[in-house]
Amino acid sequence: AIYGINPLYNRFYLEPHITPELAGTVLNYNFRGKKLVITLKNDSYSVADKKYKLTAAGPFGFNSSRDTLSYFNGNHADVSLQAVTALPLAIIIKNWDSGKLEWQQQAPGRVRYVIRRLSPNSVYRYSINNGAAKYLRSDALGTVTVNIGIKPDATTIQLVKS
Repeated sequence: AIYGINPLYNRFYLEPHITPELAGTVLNYNFRGKKLVITLKNDSYSVADKKYKLTAAGPFGFNSSRDTLSYFNGNHADVSLQAVTALPLAIIIKNWDSGKLEWQQQAPGRVRYVIRRLSPNSVYRYSINNGAAKYLRSDALGTVTVNIGIKPDATTIQLVKS
């Protein structure tokens, strides 16, 4: 329980309660035939398989398939962010609250993001590396899709409710 490993029906859920002495722990875990590497630091947890890595400061769910990495915010059973790419991808969740979503990615090519669980039919300001803002409207289900062509260096993406 201290490591917070919770295999669930639709995701690998991580909610560690580590002590300072356990900070820096790295665990190997088999989940649905995949070898996961779990890294537990103070206020930074990550789950990685051979292709994808997801890092966040708090509890989260992880799932991956052939071309999709899914992030589940906190203990929610529904996907919050899906990244679709055929190439390796690392994502660090910087902020994920109802008004501001921010994540950093490292990927060598194009990524399609599907952001879910937003306010339905709402306007969001979208920017990459604090560049020029674009405005997007979520659909009736609270979903927005964006396609990003990215260089291999780290890129920060923000979605802020207007």
